[in-house]
Amino acid sequence: GGPIFVLIYILFVVFVTKDTELFY
Repeated sequence: GGPIFVLIYILFVVFVTKDTELFY
């Protein structure tokens, strides 16, 4: 557990949100 893992999680969430926004 560290900041890197959190950064990856945030990046994943942002990517998914962007993907859904683009899909919609």
